[in-house]
Amino acid sequence: MDLLRDMALFVEVARARSFTKAAERLEMPISSVSRRVGQLETQLGIKLFRRTTREVKLTDAGAVCNAAPFW
Repeated sequence: MDLLRDMALFVEVARARSFTKAAERLEMPISSVSRRVGQLETQLGIKLFRRTTREVKLTDAGAVCNAAPFW
């Protein structure tokens, strides 16, 4: 079940294009959102986002996951 929750967090971050905005929308600490998305990336064995101090962008793999019809 945690996998599904973490995938939902991934989708929210992708929509918001920001960990901060996603955390605010979900009323969660930013650190929790970031940690759980990081754990999801580890479980899947792929990087979903390119993170910098200024922006969050989907990787090619993240874009494919975000566009999948099961989201």
